[in-house]
Amino acid sequence: MVFTLERSGKIESQSIRQQGEPPETAQEQIEEELQFKNEVLILVSAPLLTGDLYPVEGLSIQKEIDEIVSAFEGLGITLEITVKIATTESLLEVFSKKVKPLIIHFIGHGTSIDDGFALLLENKVGLARPFTREEFHRLLANRTSPPCQLALLNACHSAGLADELIEAGVSHVITVNAEDTILDLTARIFSQHLYKALLNQLSVIEAFEHSRSSVLIDDELAQSFNEKTFKRGVNLEEAFKFQLLPRNSSTHHTPLSFQSASIGKIIVPAWEKTNISPDDSTFVGRRLDIYHLANDLISKYCCITLHGMGGMGKTSLALATGRWQHERQRWRDGVWLIRLRDVDLSTKAAAQILDTLSVNRIIVSDSPKITDLRDKKLLLILDDIDRLIEQDAEGLTDLLNILLSYRNLRILITSRLGLPMQIYHHRREVQGLGKSDSIQAFWNYSPAVVVNQRSVGNVM
Repeated sequence: MVFTLERSGKIESQSIRQQGEPPETAQEQIEEELQFKNEVLILVSAPLLTGDLYPVEGLSIQKEIDEIVSAFEGLGITLEITVKIATTESLLEVFSKKVKPLIIHFIGHGTSIDDGFALLLENKVGLARPFTREEFHRLLANRTSPPCQLALLNACHSAGLADELIEAGVSHVITVNAEDTILDLTARIFSQHLYKALLNQLSVIEAFEHSRSSVLIDDELAQSFNEKTFKRGVNLEEAFKFQLLPRNSSTHHTPLSFQSASIGKIIVPAWEKTNISPDDSTFVGRRLDIYHLANDLISKYCCITLHGMGGMGKTSLALATGRWQHERQRWRDGVWLIRLRDVDLSTKAAAQILDTLSVNRIIVSDSPKITDLRDKKLLLILDDIDRLIEQDAEGLTDLLNILLSYRNLRILITSRLGLPMQIYHHRREVQGLGKSDSIQAFWNYSPAVVVNQRSVGNVM
């Protein structure tokens, strides 16, 4: 997934006064126009586990973000797309701003609870945190302006929270029926076509109906098996799970007030300060492992080793952990993978670390030294250090102990061999995948021809 710190963008003049008297003073006009800017704020929640440590179903979040970005391209508008992880802290930050985004788009899970419905947010270590209607009410209460003009809650059961947004003054709220779940694919199709229609200046209700029509005629949904009818095709059932609220509102018959521009410019989050790829479609499972490592990294452990036999998935787990950490902006100066499989001297390992960080301008120095990392907030992944352990254990010990003396630096190591005793570290054993994850991993890593045969078999 693509996440970054919010970038500053042009504040467009937007007016939220739909009815009533015009502003009486120039100052009042300025304050009104600065309430919204051309921004789509995407709040993403992808918790690893429930509170009982059961895995939470993964969503194709990156695909949905990519499709949102593509929907806005080439349509003659200056727009900023901001992505944030949905935590209680980020919600407080978002709703405290004077200048609000035009659209808030939530991607994640919703759930039914004893006394109603809740969105699932994340906590600091990836556990699902139900955010209830009462909490939503407290967050939005006593505000003088709405948090956005349109809110899209692409989550199951999200209609149970719509009233709080409407009471807070949001003109258009799109949700999923409070009793229903929705397919990940459906959510992506709907949002992509909704934004294209809105940017083409269709009214909100026209854009909404157009998006439902896109779900009704989608070919992939037409091939999906419907467990209720025992036939193929879930288009009709999925399309009518979406609701546009408040019902029968006259404001839905007007377009959103995007400001046009002679040259369109889409400001999107950048995947930077890391050399780890933003997505790995072949990686499955290990959610409990990533959770444990997230706990380790906020505890007293400065050095963590992933230990296990060859082929157990140590490197893949380290990369997935690094990606998860980077998405959540935990490390100011980034998360960096240092591959050390063929390195046999600690001096070469140090040079490889410094070269990686210098090339990416984390260290700006003519002659970079390990001491340049003293004030950096970094997560270093040292992958496959077995040869170093065998050939230069003393030098490795000295190098790691220097790095571990830096207060804001953490190290995640993969190895088959144990680290020297002189290095204080926390060791985690990497075990084999469970049965269901093993089957999924087989299909993910299989050659394309085999996967295609499997797909054909499912259709027939």
